[in-house]
Amino acid sequence: MDPPTATKPQVTARKSSGNPFARVREIADLCVKCGLCLPHCPTYRLNGIEGESPRGRISLIQGLTDGALPASDRIAEHLDNCTGCLSCQAVCPANVLYGELIDLGRAELRRRGRKRRVAARMLAMLSRSPPVTVILLRLLRAARRLGIDRLALRLGLAPDHWLGRVLTSLPVPERNAALRPSANRGAPAEGRQVMLFTGCVSRSVDPATLTDTTRVLERIGYRVNVPSAQVCCGALDLHDGEPGKARTNAARNCAAFGTDGQPILTVASGCAATLVQYDRLSPRDCERLSCRVASVEAFIEDHWAADTPVLGPLAGRVMIFEPCTARNVLPRPSATRRLLARIPALDIVELGTGLGCCGAAGHHFLTRASQADALAAPIVQEIAGCAPDFLAVPNVGCALHIGGMMSGWPDSPEVLHPITLIARSLAESD
Repeated sequence: MDPPTATKPQVTARKSSGNPFARVREIADLCVKCGLCLPHCPTYRLNGIEGESPRGRISLIQGLTDGALPASDRIAEHLDNCTGCLSCQAVCPANVLYGELIDLGRAELRRRGRKRRVAARMLAMLSRSPPVTVILLRLLRAARRLGIDRLALRLGLAPDHWLGRVLTSLPVPERNAALRPSANRGAPAEGRQVMLFTGCVSRSVDPATLTDTTRVLERIGYRVNVPSAQVCCGALDLHDGEPGKARTNAARNCAAFGTDGQPILTVASGCAATLVQYDRLSPRDCERLSCRVASVEAFIEDHWAADTPVLGPLAGRVMIFEPCTARNVLPRPSATRRLLARIPALDIVELGTGLGCCGAAGHHFLTRASQADALAAPIVQEIAGCAPDFLAVPNVGCALHIGGMMSGWPDSPEVLHPITLIARSLAESD
């Protein structure tokens, strides 16, 4: 079992005023600048700069809010460099809600005229239109076949520029298939039902995982409902200082998923971490949605019944990478390991502790490629030393980033979602 989480005094959005400046002070005043968070902050560990630490960023946000500091490029860079891993929040003895605070700080920068990067705006726009993203991915595959990626590098496009990163190392599936639920084998027409949040990136880049998810859930006796009106969770907008756009998405998703109480399952831990704070974003519309959200791994592990189909053996070694959102935001971070441990003959290896954030952080691995690669380097080195057959990653952004850094390896592991291994194991037992 996962260790119990210590109870901390909570500061909640529903108890605060609607004034963002008052909210900043309410949260930031809890920080005593003790520095216990510093060893856990990936960007501070990377360069040792105070402005790249949680307490440094809190001081900058306080200065912005009080009018003591201008909305300068330097401050914007410090705030935007934060990966949002929330390792600091997880260890804070005062329970400072750093995640909410960094979002408020970025929103203040946007309010005072600091624009989002072009790449960030484009990626947020694409997240709202998965069909357009699929078309662009097909064009990207065609461009690589024609050698345009190599030509771009020869012409001087830096590989750590976001466009260079997209052209050269962003993993692209060979084909993009629509989510096609299976024939509901063994799933009741009534009774046990769940709802699936597809996520805009997963739907565009990794639809196979969504299909595997529906198949597994149906095999263990659940009917899977996929609301057609759902939209992006809003994470990219929220963490880029556009809370209004994120609230709009939250309200639309809450309407799409209704109020009937069915569990809402996600395959991406980043989406789940955003959904569970919908009551902060849009409390009137979403107060009852957040408590219904769970990762698909945790849900299946919880509901693995005695009559569940037998899993077949899968020979090989799998290494598990738990994303920051799974470790620091969602409950039950070890559910993935316990679920995969049910597969006969599968050798499970976990990454060493203390490696921290991989740097994917939404679009950071594209827009801040150098920083993201530096953060992921020790993780990739440990993967290389273990030489697994599979790398199980329950978050699509982390999978894309780590998979991209390992592309071209002669013996690189297959990067996949843990649910895909469960689906393959079930297929072996048929």
